[in-house]
Parts: sequence; structure tokens; C-alpha cells
Amino acid sequence: MDESETGTTDDQNKLEYIDDVNVYSQTALKNVLEATKNSNSLPTGDDYDFYSTFRSVRDVLDIESQRILSLIDSLLNEQCIKGRVSRGSSAVEIDDKFDILTEANDHILERIGNNLDEASGIKKTETNLLVKSVETKSQILASWNKKKGSKDSPTSFRLLAAKNTPRPQFKFKDKVDNSSNPFVPLIKEKPNALVPLTESLKVNRSDDYNVDVNFSYQHPYQFEILEFQVPTTQLEKEEPKMSLLLSTTPFTFIDTVPQLETLLTKLQSVTEIAVDLEAHSYRTYQGITCLMQISTRTEDFIVDTLTLRNDLHILNEVFTNPNIVKVLHGADMDIVWLQRDLGLYIVNMFDTGQAARVLNLSRLSLAHLLDVYCQVTAEKQYQLADWRMRPLPEELIRYARTDTHYLLYIYDKLRNELLENGNDQKNLLCSVYDRSKQISLRVYTKPIMNDDSHLELYRKSRKVFDSQQLSSLKQLYAWRDKIARLEDESTGYVLPNHMLLQIASILPREKQGILACCNPIPPIVRQYLNELHAIVMDARSIPVTKKEKTKTVSTLSSKTPTYGDDTSIYCPHDLSEHDVSDHSILNLDTKFVATTASMFQSPSSFMVTSKPLITAFSPPEISKRQSKAMKKATEITIALQQPFDMFLPGVESKCKTKWLLKPSTIKTKEPDETAQPEYIAPAKRKRPQENTAPLRHQVFQQKKPKLEPKEEVSEQSVKEKKKTKPQKDKSFKYDNFKPFDYKNVDKSIFDGNGSKKQHKRKK
Repeated sequence: MDESETGTTDDQNKLEYIDDVNVYSQTALKNVLEATKNSNSLPTGDDYDFYSTFRSVRDVLDIESQRILSLIDSLLNEQCIKGRVSRGSSAVEIDDKFDILTEANDHILERIGNNLDEASGIKKTETNLLVKSVETKSQILASWNKKKGSKDSPTSFRLLAAKNTPRPQFKFKDKVDNSSNPFVPLIKEKPNALVPLTESLKVNRSDDYNVDVNFSYQHPYQFEILEFQVPTTQLEKEEPKMSLLLSTTPFTFIDTVPQLETLLTKLQSVTEIAVDLEAHSYRTYQGITCLMQISTRTEDFIVDTLTLRNDLHILNEVFTNPNIVKVLHGADMDIVWLQRDLGLYIVNMFDTGQAARVLNLSRLSLAHLLDVYCQVTAEKQYQLADWRMRPLPEELIRYARTDTHYLLYIYDKLRNELLENGNDQKNLLCSVYDRSKQISLRVYTKPIMNDDSHLELYRKSRKVFDSQQLSSLKQLYAWRDKIARLEDESTGYVLPNHMLLQIASILPREKQGILACCNPIPPIVRQYLNELHAIVMDARSIPVTKKEKTKTVSTLSSKTPTYGDDTSIYCPHDLSEHDVSDHSILNLDTKFVATTASMFQSPSSFMVTSKPLITAFSPPEISKRQSKAMKKATEITIALQQPFDMFLPGVESKCKTKWLLKPSTIKTKEPDETAQPEYIAPAKRKRPQENTAPLRHQVFQQKKPKLEPKEEVSEQSVKEKKKTKPQKDKSFKYDNFKPFDYKNVDKSIFDGNGSKKQHKRKK
């Protein structure tokens, strides 16, 4: 055993210095054949069982077998092949391990064949490392659509993502802290300081971060930013310096510490730099800054912030130097990204996005500024690319350089426009610097999770959940946040919002039902399927109570008082300035005016009852004095409003009794208030008779509305009535009553010929 191991070690040392591939392969084949020969000489069957009874032999076999399996696992991991054969793997049986080795051999041999074909020239096209997540539509061959899908078209977008991108968090020296503890600034030194670092980060005794969830440290450069005064050279109008061509400008990709020190020296020698960042937030909880682009007037730099994450703090000597202006566009997020990942802070910043807002430009994006001032079309289709890829493709490098290469020239143009449009005090330019100063004072805080965090998603979903569904939503939301912090993944990667709402809404009983709610199924959902199922089952055990969704009331309508038409102080027009003798205000059409007395009881005052169809305030409330039927009629009338209603009185006034059309012959009898009811002794009062009708008839009689007779008075009451109804003779006796005999009736009147007068003459 010792001789074979020594020989193998010598052969391995020889293999390291072999330059010829053929000699290397022959030597490796010799070692493999020798290892196979030695393995075949090992005892098998009954001999193996016999030798296994000796403890020394058994220990040696166990140690060597474990070492060989570990080497196989290392080889599989190196070749990016899934599966393990050592102890602790999922493959327990020998057949499973043999299947893994068979698949691994096939995969390795296939890769070797592809490499040989590529080396011999048979395979000329390489596999693309970039995946198109959005396919462009096929071009339609027509005269009006010839330019569709062309490379110069800014509307043909592609999203770039790498196939196998290792997570850069694993290579960070400091472990990412996703806990709920307050964010601690990464700054260790404070160059260009007016106040020491210990005083800047001093915590008041009353501020206890263990109690206050919203606790955050002060900005380390808060005093320096507030005391900063813009140099006079930055407030003067200068001739814009045109940027060099992108193809002729020197470019450097910085990923080592010596290169970073050289960059620092170059930046200290200039007075203006342009800065931009590229970040990634899908495969991490808090986000990662992947690139930093820095441009001067003569050179472009791209810094690999993933590799130099712990060394970039030395750039604070430039970023906090008040004599060097840092030009950024839309720095709201860049400021907090610099604090979170790199420990960098900025003093003396000019935000071109804020300058565009002050100038009231039609669009505020960097692409618009590039198009207007530089006549350059920005390739914003690469904005959503995976910036963790290494090495970066040429397209992404060109896009990253474009963001800062022309930014200093845009800064010159915007500064001159601000000075031209401002006053003698240069108010517009100073306003931009003040806004940029407020952005520089932003402090990064970690995402906070509380008991009501899920309600924001619930309100946005516009769904109505019962108690079970709402409890499930709350627990699933908390579980997603916990797993995202633990795995350092975004909540959208762990479980997207629409899948979370789907599970909380359906509450599937089986595990397969949870998977059916997700398409495609997130990997972490498969991994934690048992926990998700337990959460759903716990929610199903809660008693069901329906919860109505509260209606949100607008702030304007809640604060604005509303008045009805019936109130005596309601008057949409102020007519107090007009004289009573001025009859010009009396020329209004009486159909649109209500002659209601004003609050001063002046008979000559008028109140316009028509209302605008559209109002900026809350809609008028339906009068509380109306009955339910009249309110319902008002709502229906509003829904079925006609165009000519704008020339008619208001809807509420229509529903009142004074707008109802009534015949002139009908008058409502008003009760006499002076009349007193006649007193009836209790003994003479009639007792109510008991109803002996069946129960259903009694219910029907109770439901049937009783119409109260109204006494009508006719206008023709002065004239005598021509005919009066005959009154029944009370003295008539019904004892000798005989029915009428219709046989003696003259039937000629039913012939239809002639009039009634002729029949009377015949009689």
C-alpha cells in the first residue's frame, strides 16, 4: 500500500510538468489502469466477509472507501453534476450510487466530445452565455414596418440573465446581517471631518435600539453636509465642455487594490466627477451593489464592487471632499446603496434629476437628457440585466459607461440653464444644491417587519378575506419574510405576491394543492412545503367570520363640510354686494330659481337651486328628511340623468313635494290644529273585536296596505251639479222584493241599428 501511494504521488508530481497533451493522457491512462488492477485484486464475496472479521482490515477498508467517495464527490462538484455518493447523501443504496456515477460519466464524456468538436473545428458556434427572457416579435414584411426590430430601435428590449451565476454573498468577508437589528454604519475612518467620528455616531441614552424598532444611527457626515457652502466657481456660468467620443475615451476596469489606489490618485487631481451605480435585488434580501461607474473629463472607470467590497472605503477621501463636485442622476437610491454596502458618503453633490425638476422639463429620465443635450440614444433595455455576471459582456460595459460618460457635459448645460432662468441671487441653482444636500442626508435603514405589514398587501389586492384567509395571509407573510432573511433571498424569489394571495385565498387542504397555486413553483416553496402546509392547516382551524373591507374616505371630502339645500344658510352665490334696486339679478328664469326667503327674511332675495354636475368637493348628501322611497327615487334619477337636466332644477328639488305635478282639483286636507278631539268615556269606548279568521288571512290583511281616503274638493263646487246620486230610501221594505224578469225585456235595443233616440221614439 505504501509503495503504491508513493508511486502515485510521484506520477502526480510528474503530471504537473508535462506540456504535451498526448504524453499527459498516456500517463493518466497508465495510472487509471493501475488503480483498476489494484481494485480488482481486493477480496470479494466470502473472502471479503472473512477479512472483514478482522478489525484492522475493516478499519482500513472503511477509511479508504470514505476517502475514495469523497474524491468522487469533489470530482462531481467540480464538473457541476448534481448528486453525492459519500455518507450523508440521499443515495443510500448501492444501485442509487451506481446510477449517479453512470449519469456523471455520460455528462463528462458528452462535454469532452463537445470540446473536441470545437477544437477540431466541427463545432464553430459557441453556446451563448446570455439568455433572452423576452423574445422579440417576428418582423412583418410591409412598407410601413421595415424598421421594426432593428438594432437602432429603442423599443426592442432584451432582458439579460446568466445561466449559472454563483451567489457573490458566499465570497464576502463579512457575513450579511439580515436580522431586525438596526443598521450599523460601516465607516471606520472619517476623512475631511469637521466633527470626529465618535461624536457623529454618538447615541443618546434615551435612544435604546433594543426598544425602539425605528431606531437608526445618525448620518456620520450630517454636520459636514449642513455646513457645506457651495464654492463660487460652481455658481458661475461657464462654456460647456463637450464629452469625448465613447470609442476614443480611455477605459479601465478596476478589480484589484493597486488599481483602486491608482484611481484614487487620479480622482484627487480633478474637481468634477460623475458617479453611478448598478445593483441587484432579486437574489438577495437587502440588495447588492454590483458596479460603480466613475467618469472624469478624459477617462472612464468601472469598479467591481463585488470583489473590492471591503476596500472601497478609501474613496471617502474623494467623495467627502467639499472641493470636488460629484454629479449623479436620481441619487435617491444611490446614496443609501453606498452606505449599505461600501460605507461611502457624499459631500458636495449635484443631482441632475433635481435640476430637471426645477427646470420643469417634459421628462426627467437620464435617457431624455442624453437625447436632448447629447443626441445619444440610451440602451435602457440593459437596465434589468443581472449585473452579478462575471465577466461582463461588451453590451453591458458599453451601457454602464454611457451612464456617466456624458453626465459632466449635461451638468454644464443644466447649470447654465439654471443661471439663465434664475434671478440675480441664482435661486434656481441654489435650490438644486439644497435639494441635493437633502438627498445626501438620507440614512439607510433595514426593512422592518411588524404585525400589520401584511395589511398593505391586503389593501392593494382589493380582495375581501374572512378570518381564516386573513390569518393565513398574515402567517404566510411572516414566514416569507423569515425565510428570505435566513436564505438571503428577496421575498419575490421566495414566494411572489400573487402566489401568496392565491394560497391564502384558496387554503388548499393537500400539499399538492399548494404547489398547484404556484406556476412556476419557486424552489424554496418545494423545500419548505411542510411548513407551508402546516400554516394553511392552522388557519383552517380558526372559526370563520366574514370581514368587510373598510371603505377609504378621501381626505378632501372628509375635511370639507357639506350643506343641504334645506339649510337656511346655504347659498351658492353671494348677492350682498348688489343693490336691492338693481333688477338685473331678477331677470333669472323662475323655473331655475326658488323664491325661498333668505336668512334675513328678505322677500326680494333669491336662491339658485341648480347645482353643477361636477364638483371638486364631496357629493351632496340626500336630505335626511326624505323617506326611503324618495331617496331611492333620487338615486335612480341620478343614475339615469339626461342631457337636458342641466337646464332643469336640481334632482333633490324634483323629489320634493313642491316640484311634484299635481292636478289643480286636488288639495291635501290639512288638519285643524284648533279642533279638539271629542272626549269619550272609558265605559263607552268600543273594545276591539277578536279576529276569528285563519292565521294566513290575518297575515295577508296585515301586509296589505290600507289606503286612507282623501277628501277632494273640486273647483266646480260653486256650480250646481246636474245630477245627484239617488239616496237609498231607508223606509224601503225588502220583504216584498221580487227579482226582475228579463223575459219581458224589449230585445230590439240590442239589434245595433239606429240610435238610442229612435228606440225611445218607438216606445
